[in-house]
Amino acid sequence: PDAEVRQYAAYALVKVAQNADVRKQVTDEGGLEPVLYLARTDEPEIQVEVIPAICTLSFAEENKVDIAKNGGLPPVIAAIRDANVETARMACCALANLCEVVENTSLIMDHNPVPALMEVLVGHAPLVQCEAARAMGNLAANIEYGDEILRAGAQRYLMIMLRSEEERCQRMAAMALCNLASNLQNQPKMIAAGILEPVVGEATLALDAKSKSDFECVRYCLLILANLAVCQTNHPQLMAEALPVLAQFGAHRDVKCRQYSIFAIGNLCANSENLEGIVREGCLKTLIRYAFPSTDASAVDVQFQAIAAIRGLGTHQTIRLQLVREGALEPLILAVQSE
Repeated sequence: PDAEVRQYAAYALVKVAQNADVRKQVTDEGGLEPVLYLARTDEPEIQVEVIPAICTLSFAEENKVDIAKNGGLPPVIAAIRDANVETARMACCALANLCEVVENTSLIMDHNPVPALMEVLVGHAPLVQCEAARAMGNLAANIEYGDEILRAGAQRYLMIMLRSEEERCQRMAAMALCNLASNLQNQPKMIAAGILEPVVGEATLALDAKSKSDFECVRYCLLILANLAVCQTNHPQLMAEALPVLAQFGAHRDVKCRQYSIFAIGNLCANSENLEGIVREGCLKTLIRYAFPSTDASAVDVQFQAIAAIRGLGTHQTIRLQLVREGALEPLILAVQSE
Protein backbone atom coordinates (compact mmCIF):
# COMPACT_ATOMS: atom_id res chain seq x y z
CA PRO A 1 0.00 0.00 0.00
CA ASP A 2 1.07 3.59 -0.39
CA ALA A 3 2.60 5.40 2.56
CA GLU A 4 -0.61 7.16 3.59
CA VAL A 5 -2.67 3.96 3.65
CA ARG A 6 0.06 2.17 5.58
CA GLN A 7 0.21 4.98 8.11
CA TYR A 8 -3.55 4.99 8.65
CA ALA A 9 -3.61 1.19 9.00
CA ALA A 10 -0.76 1.33 11.49
CA TYR A 11 -2.52 4.10 13.39
CA ALA A 12 -5.69 1.97 13.61
CA LEU A 13 -3.62 -0.95 14.87
CA VAL A 14 -2.04 1.26 17.52
CA LYS A 15 -5.50 2.01 18.86
CA VAL A 16 -6.40 -1.68 18.94
CA ALA A 17 -3.10 -2.61 20.59
CA GLN A 18 -3.83 -0.32 23.55
CA ASN A 19 -6.25 -2.94 24.84
CA ALA A 20 -4.53 -5.36 27.20
CA ASP A 21 -7.17 -8.01 26.47
CA VAL A 22 -6.02 -8.34 22.85
CA ARG A 23 -2.28 -7.96 23.56
CA LYS A 24 -1.48 -11.61 22.86
CA GLN A 25 -3.46 -11.73 19.63
CA VAL A 26 -1.86 -8.52 18.33
CA THR A 27 1.56 -9.94 19.15
CA ASP A 28 0.87 -13.37 17.67
CA GLU A 29 -0.43 -11.89 14.41
CA GLY A 30 2.53 -9.59 13.84
CA GLY A 31 1.00 -6.36 15.10
CA LEU A 32 4.15 -5.08 16.81
CA GLU A 33 5.98 -4.04 13.63
CA PRO A 34 3.26 -1.59 12.45
CA VAL A 35 3.30 0.00 15.91
CA LEU A 36 7.08 0.39 15.72
CA TYR A 37 6.73 1.73 12.17
CA LEU A 38 4.82 4.69 13.61
CA ALA A 39 7.25 4.94 16.53
CA ARG A 40 10.05 5.57 14.03
CA THR A 41 8.35 8.60 12.49
CA ASP A 42 9.69 12.07 13.23
CA GLU A 43 6.29 13.50 14.18
CA PRO A 44 5.96 14.02 17.96
CA GLU A 45 2.15 13.95 17.78
CA ILE A 46 2.20 10.46 16.28
CA GLN A 47 4.90 9.23 18.64
CA VAL A 48 2.84 10.24 21.67
CA GLU A 49 -0.11 8.29 20.28
CA VAL A 50 2.10 5.21 20.01
CA ILE A 51 3.03 5.18 23.72
CA PRO A 52 -0.11 3.39 25.03
CA ALA A 53 0.34 0.61 22.47
CA ILE A 54 4.05 0.19 23.20
CA CYS A 55 3.30 0.16 26.93
CA THR A 56 0.68 -2.56 26.53
CA LEU A 57 2.80 -4.67 24.18
CA SER A 58 5.90 -4.29 26.38
CA PHE A 59 4.36 -6.59 28.96
CA ALA A 60 4.77 -9.53 26.57
CA GLU A 61 8.21 -11.12 27.01
CA GLU A 62 8.51 -11.91 23.31
CA ASN A 63 8.14 -8.22 22.41
CA LYS A 64 10.68 -6.64 24.74
CA VAL A 65 13.83 -7.07 22.67
CA ASP A 66 12.08 -6.13 19.41
CA ILE A 67 10.69 -2.92 20.90
CA ALA A 68 14.12 -1.88 22.20
CA LYS A 69 15.97 -2.72 18.99
CA ASN A 70 13.47 -1.52 16.40
CA GLY A 71 12.63 2.06 17.24
CA GLY A 72 10.59 1.87 20.42
CA LEU A 73 13.05 3.56 22.77
CA PRO A 74 13.23 7.16 21.42
CA PRO A 75 9.48 7.89 21.73
CA VAL A 76 9.27 6.12 25.08
CA ILE A 77 12.15 8.09 26.63
CA ALA A 78 10.90 11.35 25.12
CA ALA A 79 7.42 10.76 26.59
CA ILE A 80 8.76 10.28 30.12
CA ARG A 81 8.83 14.08 30.48
CA ASP A 82 5.31 14.53 29.07
CA ALA A 83 3.13 16.86 31.11
CA ASN A 84 0.21 14.45 30.79
CA VAL A 85 0.37 12.14 33.81
CA GLU A 86 -0.98 9.08 32.03
CA THR A 87 1.36 9.46 29.04
CA ALA A 88 4.38 9.88 31.33
CA ARG A 89 3.26 6.94 33.48
CA MET A 90 2.90 4.65 30.47
CA ALA A 91 6.29 5.72 29.11
CA CYS A 92 7.99 4.95 32.43
CA CYS A 93 6.06 1.70 32.69
CA ALA A 94 7.12 0.63 29.20
CA LEU A 95 10.75 1.47 29.94
CA ALA A 96 10.63 -0.44 33.23
CA ASN A 97 9.24 -3.47 31.38
CA LEU A 98 11.96 -3.28 28.72
CA CYS A 99 14.64 -2.99 31.44
CA GLU A 100 13.64 -6.41 32.75
CA VAL A 101 15.56 -8.01 29.87
CA VAL A 102 19.32 -7.93 30.42
CA GLU A 103 19.89 -7.91 26.66
CA ASN A 104 18.15 -4.53 26.44
CA THR A 105 19.88 -2.62 29.21
CA SER A 106 23.03 -1.48 27.40
CA LEU A 107 20.96 -0.24 24.47
CA ILE A 108 18.60 1.56 26.85
CA MET A 109 21.50 3.25 28.63
CA ASP A 110 22.88 4.33 25.23
CA HIS A 111 19.68 6.41 24.92
CA ASN A 112 20.49 8.19 28.21
CA PRO A 113 17.22 7.67 30.11
CA VAL A 114 18.53 8.62 33.57
CA PRO A 115 18.10 12.43 33.27
CA ALA A 116 14.46 12.01 32.16
CA LEU A 117 13.77 9.49 34.93
CA MET A 118 15.34 11.83 37.48
CA GLU A 119 13.11 14.71 36.37
CA VAL A 120 9.92 12.77 37.03
CA LEU A 121 11.31 11.22 40.20
CA VAL A 122 11.80 14.72 41.57
CA GLY A 123 8.61 16.41 40.53
CA HIS A 124 5.85 14.36 38.92
CA ALA A 125 2.71 12.58 40.12
CA PRO A 126 3.17 9.52 42.39
CA LEU A 127 1.92 7.18 39.66
CA VAL A 128 4.73 8.38 37.39
CA GLN A 129 7.34 8.37 40.17
CA CYS A 130 6.46 4.77 40.98
CA GLU A 131 7.15 3.54 37.44
CA ALA A 132 10.28 5.70 37.18
CA ALA A 133 11.60 4.09 40.37
CA ARG A 134 10.81 0.65 38.95
CA ALA A 135 12.77 1.46 35.79
CA MET A 136 15.71 2.74 37.84
CA GLY A 137 15.59 -0.32 40.07
CA ASN A 138 15.67 -2.67 37.08
CA LEU A 139 18.61 -0.78 35.58
CA ALA A 140 20.40 -0.71 38.94
CA ALA A 141 20.57 -4.51 38.89
CA ASN A 142 23.63 -3.81 36.72
CA ILE A 143 26.40 -2.47 38.98
CA GLU A 144 27.72 -0.02 36.40
CA TYR A 145 24.31 1.49 35.71
CA GLY A 146 23.47 1.58 39.41
CA ASP A 147 26.55 3.72 39.97
CA GLU A 148 25.37 6.18 37.30
CA ILE A 149 21.91 6.34 38.88
CA LEU A 150 23.42 6.99 42.29
CA ARG A 151 25.68 9.75 40.94
CA ALA A 152 22.62 11.37 39.36
CA GLY A 153 21.23 11.90 42.87
CA ALA A 154 18.45 9.30 42.86
CA GLN A 155 18.96 8.09 46.43
CA ARG A 156 17.62 11.25 48.03
CA TYR A 157 14.34 11.09 46.13
CA LEU A 158 13.97 7.33 46.51
CA MET A 159 14.31 7.77 50.29
CA ILE A 160 11.57 10.40 50.19
CA MET A 161 9.37 7.98 48.22
CA LEU A 162 10.01 5.33 50.88
CA ARG A 163 7.81 7.46 53.16
CA SER A 164 5.11 7.97 50.54
CA GLU A 165 1.48 7.29 51.39
CA GLU A 166 1.26 5.44 48.07
CA GLU A 167 2.04 1.78 48.81
CA ARG A 168 3.39 1.01 45.34
CA CYS A 169 5.64 4.08 45.44
CA GLN A 170 7.16 2.82 48.67
CA ARG A 171 7.65 -0.66 47.26
CA MET A 172 9.35 0.43 44.04
CA ALA A 173 11.59 2.90 45.89
CA ALA A 174 12.66 0.14 48.27
CA MET A 175 13.35 -2.20 45.34
CA ALA A 176 15.51 0.40 43.61
CA LEU A 177 17.44 1.16 46.81
CA CYS A 178 17.92 -2.57 47.38
CA ASN A 179 19.51 -3.01 43.96
CA LEU A 180 21.68 0.07 44.43
CA ALA A 181 22.86 -1.28 47.79
CA SER A 182 23.97 -4.56 46.21
CA ASN A 183 27.09 -2.76 44.94
CA LEU A 184 29.74 -2.73 47.69
CA GLN A 185 31.33 0.39 46.21
CA ASN A 186 28.04 2.29 46.53
CA GLN A 187 27.45 1.38 50.15
CA PRO A 188 29.66 3.94 51.95
CA LYS A 189 28.08 6.72 49.88
CA MET A 190 24.59 5.42 50.56
CA ILE A 191 25.18 5.21 54.31
CA ALA A 192 26.75 8.68 54.33
CA ALA A 193 23.64 9.95 52.52
CA GLY A 194 21.43 8.61 55.31
CA ILE A 195 19.89 5.41 53.97
CA LEU A 196 19.72 3.69 57.35
CA GLU A 197 17.25 6.07 58.98
CA PRO A 198 14.32 5.62 56.53
CA VAL A 199 15.02 1.93 55.93
CA VAL A 200 15.23 1.03 59.62
CA GLY A 201 12.25 3.31 60.25
CA GLU A 202 10.11 1.46 57.72
CA ALA A 203 11.16 -1.89 59.18
CA THR A 204 10.35 -0.66 62.69
CA LEU A 205 6.82 0.33 61.70
CA ALA A 206 6.20 -3.19 60.38
CA LEU A 207 6.89 -4.67 63.83
CA ASP A 208 3.64 -3.18 65.15
CA ALA A 209 0.99 -5.92 64.99
CA LYS A 210 -1.57 -3.29 64.00
CA SER A 211 0.62 -1.90 61.24
CA LYS A 212 -0.68 -1.74 57.70
CA SER A 213 2.84 -1.83 56.27
CA ASP A 214 3.31 -3.30 52.82
CA PHE A 215 5.28 -6.46 53.56
CA GLU A 216 6.83 -6.49 50.09
CA CYS A 217 8.33 -3.07 50.83
CA VAL A 218 9.53 -4.26 54.24
CA ARG A 219 11.19 -7.30 52.65
CA TYR A 220 13.15 -5.01 50.35
CA CYS A 221 14.17 -2.90 53.36
CA LEU A 222 15.44 -5.99 55.14
CA LEU A 223 17.35 -7.02 52.02
CA ILE A 224 18.91 -3.54 51.91
CA LEU A 225 20.20 -4.14 55.45
CA ALA A 226 21.41 -7.61 54.44
CA ASN A 227 23.27 -6.12 51.46
CA LEU A 228 24.85 -3.42 53.61
CA ALA A 229 25.88 -6.05 56.17
CA VAL A 230 28.09 -7.80 53.58
CA CYS A 231 30.73 -5.10 54.12
CA GLN A 232 32.25 -5.09 57.62
CA THR A 233 33.01 -1.39 57.36
CA ASN A 234 29.26 -0.82 57.72
CA HIS A 235 28.87 -3.06 60.76
CA PRO A 236 29.29 -0.52 63.59
CA GLN A 237 26.35 1.55 62.33
CA LEU A 238 24.26 -1.51 61.54
CA MET A 239 24.88 -2.97 64.98
CA ALA A 240 23.87 0.29 66.63
CA GLU A 241 20.91 1.26 64.45
CA ALA A 242 19.59 -1.87 62.74
CA LEU A 243 20.32 -4.94 64.89
CA PRO A 244 17.78 -4.14 67.64
CA VAL A 245 15.09 -4.03 64.95
CA LEU A 246 16.36 -7.06 63.02
CA ALA A 247 16.34 -9.14 66.20
CA GLN A 248 12.61 -8.55 66.64
CA PHE A 249 11.72 -9.96 63.22
CA GLY A 250 12.23 -13.50 64.50
CA ALA A 251 8.60 -13.41 65.62
CA HIS A 252 7.18 -11.38 62.71
CA ARG A 253 3.95 -12.60 61.13
CA ASP A 254 5.37 -12.54 57.60
CA VAL A 255 7.60 -15.55 56.93
CA LYS A 256 9.65 -13.78 54.25
CA CYS A 257 10.37 -10.88 56.60
CA ARG A 258 11.54 -13.37 59.22
CA GLN A 259 13.77 -15.08 56.68
CA TYR A 260 15.27 -11.89 55.26
CA SER A 261 16.16 -10.66 58.73
CA ILE A 262 18.22 -13.86 59.08
CA PHE A 263 20.20 -12.89 55.98
CA ALA A 264 21.18 -9.60 57.62
CA ILE A 265 21.97 -11.08 61.04
CA GLY A 266 23.93 -13.88 59.39
CA ASN A 267 26.14 -11.38 57.58
CA LEU A 268 26.76 -9.53 60.84
CA CYS A 269 27.86 -12.83 62.44
CA ALA A 270 30.82 -12.97 60.04
CA ASN A 271 32.48 -10.28 62.17
CA SER A 272 33.85 -11.48 65.52
CA GLU A 273 33.42 -8.01 67.02
CA ASN A 274 29.64 -8.30 66.63
CA LEU A 275 29.04 -11.68 68.26
CA GLU A 276 28.43 -10.65 71.85
CA GLY A 277 26.08 -7.88 70.75
CA ILE A 278 24.10 -10.31 68.59
CA VAL A 279 23.69 -12.67 71.54
CA ARG A 280 22.63 -9.81 73.84
CA GLU A 281 19.87 -8.92 71.38
CA GLY A 282 18.46 -12.44 71.76
CA CYS A 283 19.17 -13.72 68.25
CA LEU A 284 20.43 -17.21 69.20
CA LYS A 285 17.09 -19.00 69.38
CA THR A 286 15.94 -17.51 66.08
CA LEU A 287 19.13 -18.57 64.31
CA ILE A 288 18.91 -22.09 65.75
CA ARG A 289 15.27 -22.40 64.69
CA TYR A 290 16.11 -21.51 61.10
CA ALA A 291 19.10 -23.87 61.05
CA PHE A 292 16.73 -26.85 61.06
CA PRO A 293 15.94 -28.45 57.68
CA SER A 294 12.66 -27.27 56.17
CA THR A 295 10.17 -28.91 53.83
CA ASP A 296 9.98 -25.57 52.03
CA ALA A 297 12.51 -25.67 49.19
CA SER A 298 12.72 -21.86 49.18
CA ALA A 299 14.02 -21.95 52.78
CA VAL A 300 17.30 -23.69 51.90
CA ASP A 301 19.16 -20.37 51.52
CA VAL A 302 17.82 -19.25 54.89
CA GLN A 303 18.97 -22.48 56.54
CA PHE A 304 22.41 -22.07 54.98
CA GLN A 305 22.66 -18.48 56.29
CA ALA A 306 21.50 -19.53 59.78
CA ILE A 307 24.10 -22.31 59.87
CA ALA A 308 26.78 -19.91 58.65
CA ALA A 309 25.77 -17.53 61.45
CA ILE A 310 26.03 -20.31 64.03
CA ARG A 311 29.46 -21.20 62.65
CA GLY A 312 30.52 -17.58 63.17
CA LEU A 313 29.08 -17.50 66.68
CA GLY A 314 30.84 -20.80 67.43
CA THR A 315 34.23 -19.13 67.08
CA HIS A 316 33.56 -17.35 70.40
CA GLN A 317 34.65 -19.51 73.33
CA THR A 318 31.79 -18.52 75.65
CA ILE A 319 29.07 -18.31 73.04
CA ARG A 320 29.83 -21.79 71.68
CA LEU A 321 28.88 -23.25 75.08
CA GLN A 322 25.68 -21.25 75.05
CA LEU A 323 24.91 -22.57 71.55
CA VAL A 324 25.14 -26.14 72.84
CA ARG A 325 22.89 -25.34 75.81
CA GLU A 326 20.32 -23.69 73.50
CA GLY A 327 20.12 -26.78 71.27
CA ALA A 328 22.24 -25.82 68.24
CA LEU A 329 23.77 -29.29 67.89
CA GLU A 330 20.56 -30.94 66.70
CA PRO A 331 19.98 -28.85 63.53
CA LEU A 332 23.68 -29.00 62.69
CA ILE A 333 23.72 -32.81 62.94
CA LEU A 334 20.51 -33.05 60.89
CA ALA A 335 22.04 -30.81 58.24
CA VAL A 336 25.15 -32.99 58.05
CA GLN A 337 23.01 -36.13 57.68
CA SER A 338 20.63 -34.68 55.12
CA GLU A 339 20.91 -35.51 51.43
